[in-house]
Amino acid sequence: GAEGARALGESIPRHGSLAELDLRGNNIGTDGALALAEALARNCSLVKLDLEMNRIGSSGAGAVADALPGNSSLAELSLCRNGIGDDGARMLGEALPHNSSLGKLSLQENGIGVDGAGGLAEGISRGSSLAELSLNGNNIGADGMKLLAEALVRNASLTALHVDNWPDRDETRSLLECNRNELKLARAWIQAEHMPSFYP
Repeated sequence: GAEGARALGESIPRHGSLAELDLRGNNIGTDGALALAEALARNCSLVKLDLEMNRIGSSGAGAVADALPGNSSLAELSLCRNGIGDDGARMLGEALPHNSSLGKLSLQENGIGVDGAGGLAEGISRGSSLAELSLNGNNIGADGMKLLAEALVRNASLTALHVDNWPDRDETRSLLECNRNELKLARAWIQAEHMPSFYP
């Protein structure tokens, strides 16, 4: 729970060799996320952090987002199934341009809609190191997907985008195809239920 997360947050900076931390399903809540975020902000050695199913909410996601600009080690972050919503996604998006290490961000099943997708897209388009973004199980719709597709055109770092259950539109398809061709992402792929042509 939260107390265990607080204890971990205090000990992480003292253990320079800890590279991965998996806390899936531990119900750390917002308070636990705040404690871990403090450790991240101190630029600990963590490379991979999994906080899936911990009820951290938008406030917990915001705390993690606030820690990202001061961290240069974290490469993979999973906040799946935490109910972060649009607010949490927007705060993470705001942090992305100010972090140079995060390469993979997983946000499946978080109640993220168009506004959250737009916040993430804005962060990506402003420049980030993110190479892979997972948004399966959210409700970003065609409009949210269009915003992400436009961000892909402006930023070549993102080479894998996982989405599902969105209405296909020619405009979005065209943006994705343009990005794929212009950047020559031979090994990249866009996974979407209604876009089988983007599988390698």
